[in-house]
Amino acid sequence: MSKRFISYGLHVILSAALSASLCAPAFASELGPGVDAEAVTQDMAKAQEALADGVVSYGELQDLIHAQNSDIAAAWATFADKKTDVVAATWEMESAKRGMTNLKEDATARYDIMGIIQYTTQEAILDAVIKGYKDAQKVFDKPQTASALRYAERTVTMYAQQAMLGYIAIDANERTLNKLVDMYRSKLDVTSQMLGLGMATDYEVQTAKAELLGAQAQLISLAGTKESTKRALWHLLGLDGAADVAISTEMPLDLDRIPAMDLAADTQKAIGNNQTLIEMRHEDSTHATAQVARRQRTIGEAEDLLGVQMEKLYNDVLQKKLAYDAAVTGQENARLKEAAVAAQYRLGFLGRTEYYGSQLTYIQKEAAYDTARMELLQAMEAYGWAVTGLTAAE
Repeated sequence: MSKRFISYGLHVILSAALSASLCAPAFASELGPGVDAEAVTQDMAKAQEALADGVVSYGELQDLIHAQNSDIAAAWATFADKKTDVVAATWEMESAKRGMTNLKEDATARYDIMGIIQYTTQEAILDAVIKGYKDAQKVFDKPQTASALRYAERTVTMYAQQAMLGYIAIDANERTLNKLVDMYRSKLDVTSQMLGLGMATDYEVQTAKAELLGAQAQLISLAGTKESTKRALWHLLGLDGAADVAISTEMPLDLDRIPAMDLAADTQKAIGNNQTLIEMRHEDSTHATAQVARRQRTIGEAEDLLGVQMEKLYNDVLQKKLAYDAAVTGQENARLKEAAVAAQYRLGFLGRTEYYGSQLTYIQKEAAYDTARMELLQAMEAYGWAVTGLTAAE
């Protein structure tokens, strides 16, 4: 019986050690010491609610990943089950040890030398196993173990955001290309009519046709890229094969986040949350004094580098905001001009070349606005993720 106990004990302890080796205590304060079944049930309910309308929106990504992604969901469940198993196994080992102690005492009373040796040895082994179990419980009770899962979840969420923003950008490009296709088709039709009236050349018709075919080819190629991006996003969300679920292409750009950014305070948060720095600090406790001193210098350098990175991310947000403001102004001016140009063309006050040139400019300004909006949101998200520890510190 003792062999079975010892084998099982080593298995659980090694499993706990492997879990501990993945620790990344960046989000410990948010999680607490563990995860219970009720929390998992609530998260699943949130995910089902998010999918009830058949549309995945940008703001729903983390809830969906937390509950729907099979790998992360399994990690939460395994964590909770493993902790319960360790506690139960500890009680079982302690009970077995008490039995072994009683047998040893009986052998001692009977002067059974072989029994004393056997039971004393097994008692010592059980003591070691129990100590291992209790150490494992301490690991599980520390927020950092749960935080490792949270860290992984946030990383996947970040990648899902990037995939979704990529999908939204492709969708915006698709709309732009559809506008171009409509414009080039109209231009080809008008130019062909003008050719029949002797008011256009064959070269102009062929040029218009080439423009239309080029835009259509780009549209077909983009459709393939869009589908691939959607599949990648579905994989991150654990929704593989969910053909009946759509993606919302709305971008929640909250400009109020920018004035709320505090570079100095956010840099300190980023330093405290950064995975690489956390691991480096943890290693200090296992080294000699001289090694610790060298490591501290390395940590200081890494913190300085992270500070530089945070400043770059912050400045990137400010630069992207200026570009966004310029794009907004350009779009507004283009809309006003487009309305005036359309009226002039209908009244015959504007030529065909000028009209289609103005249309092209308007479409380009619309596309520039979409791009600037996307790039600003990406910059804001990169800064936000860096604050939570998801950026390089080396």
